[in-house]
Amino acid sequence: MRAHALFLASCALLVASQAATSNVTTCTPAYSWSINSKNQTPCLVAAFLESVCQGAVQVNSIPVGTHYRGPAPTNATLCLCSTPVYSLISACGGCQDRNFISWTEWAANCPQGWKLSRFLQAIPDEVVVPSWAYLDVTKTDNTFDPIIANLSLANSESTTLSPPSTALSTSRNRMQVL
Repeated sequence: MRAHALFLASCALLVASQAATSNVTTCTPAYSWSINSKNQTPCLVAAFLESVCQGAVQVNSIPVGTHYRGPAPTNATLCLCSTPVYSLISACGGCQDRNFISWTEWAANCPQGWKLSRFLQAIPDEVVVPSWAYLDVTKTDNTFDPIIANLSLANSESTTLSPPSTALSTSRNRMQVL
């Protein structure tokens, strides 16, 4: 019975990860650092992580003057309500020279206990999550900080459940896309 459940969970993960797509294949020069070692944009990495909880997910480009919205109450999953997905989506907006919202705004519809600073689900084999996605956004005014993220690149990427450890001080010189 347990082997059957593990097989079904593996199949679900495989189907979900294959459904992850993004039409954002490059980033502006200011966000070129956010592309991982597999040449995946943060948009595609976010799509892979979201797909673990939701099945087929596309994180596509957004119009000028807009930003990605946080989850609606009806689709607030453990994946969407994690700061790694928030940080990746924020960087995805930055890649397109778009705005991004604060973590507080992003997580407004997430149940209180779900506002996680880690990604608890298995990371699909097809993707690596940059260490900066695990940075604690509550230490940078509840907002993704691309300068701090860029500075953290000396840390490794993750293909496991545990985030890499980071020890960075915060900077008040925040490069926010307006």
